[in-house]
Amino acid sequence: MGLWNRLRSRKGEETDASADAEEEARVAGLALSLESEDIVARWRAVRALGEIGDAAVLPLMKGLGDEDWCVRREAAAALGRVGPAAIPHLIGTFSDADDAMRQDAALALRSIGSPAADALKEAAHHEDAAVRYGALEALAGFPATDAYLEALGDNDPRVRRSAIAGVRRTRDGRGIEGLAALLRDPDEQVRSLAADALAAFGEAAVSSCIGALGDDDEDFRRRSAAVITRIGLPATGPLLAALRDERPHGRRWAARVLGEIRSEEAIIPLIEALADPDREVRWHAGGALAGIGTPAVGPLVEALGNGDETARHQAMEALWRVGEAAAPALIGLTGAGDAGTRRRSAIVLGEIGVPGASEALQPLLQDSDRDVRREAFEALEVIKARGDLA
Repeated sequence: MGLWNRLRSRKGEETDASADAEEEARVAGLALSLESEDIVARWRAVRALGEIGDAAVLPLMKGLGDEDWCVRREAAAALGRVGPAAIPHLIGTFSDADDAMRQDAALALRSIGSPAADALKEAAHHEDAAVRYGALEALAGFPATDAYLEALGDNDPRVRRSAIAGVRRTRDGRGIEGLAALLRDPDEQVRSLAADALAAFGEAAVSSCIGALGDDDEDFRRRSAAVITRIGLPATGPLLAALRDERPHGRRWAARVLGEIRSEEAIIPLIEALADPDREVRWHAGGALAGIGTPAVGPLVEALGNGDETARHQAMEALWRVGEAAAPALIGLTGAGDAGTRRRSAIVLGEIGVPGASEALQPLLQDSDRDVRREAFEALEVIKARGDLA
């Protein structure tokens, strides 16, 4: 190398060193401005640091912890512009940051883009639960479904809550089973969020929740039933199938939920369930028919003359639980040709006690069947005692 070239190279190195020293001095000066009590001064310092690049990462991280949200937000935007060099520092804040700082760090990471997403997915496996939680929160907006699915089984409830929110956002059906399992989670908030997410999935979540209706855990059954109720009528088909479940628990809860969603499609199967060998299934089926109300009256009235005595008795109880809406049909039955039907209608009319019932019952006091006469008399006495006689 000639003398001229050597002199030029040395001059270039000196120039670079001078520029580096100048930049260091500028960064130091701006960092000192972050100590100012003047918010505007701090904000301007952070803004200027954002134009410098990698060398400004540490002062910008200090700005991210500023007490003023304007300074924090500007620091987050600046760190986002800095790029990958800021990623480990931003993720490092998750272990001890407050919510505000963590949110601003997440904002910066999102603005960095895919390099941050890869680092966040790795951080979602960190040994510190706070880091895992922060990573999942920051992954919002990135394609990170697998990270959320895996985190549903995390041992920290806060991480599980964040994972539930992620699965709900992505609407990935692979998460339904995991969400259903979380209905038995020891953390109340986790259970509540899982139920909300399952309800948001709608019909796709029904089969997983239906399967839980026969579980041995009463609380788990109740929570699963509540989710199905929120989903509503789309759950009718699977619930009707569950009415034939070999487990009594499953049949009981299926009947109960069918009443809560008031599915008219379920009326006939529920009437058939009035003859179920399990007493509680019969009771819930009757309650479900009562919940459906007026549309169930006709089929229930017909059931008074069909089936075994147990089923007819359950139909009577269901009509009583329907209440006043069942009265017109029952009044019509007081003139039925079958004595058993007249007797049963008298019993239920006495229990309901609506205006007009006594007028229909009076002729039955002269009925040819002794049992009909007795039930009509007792029904009138019940109505009279309540002051409903009309």
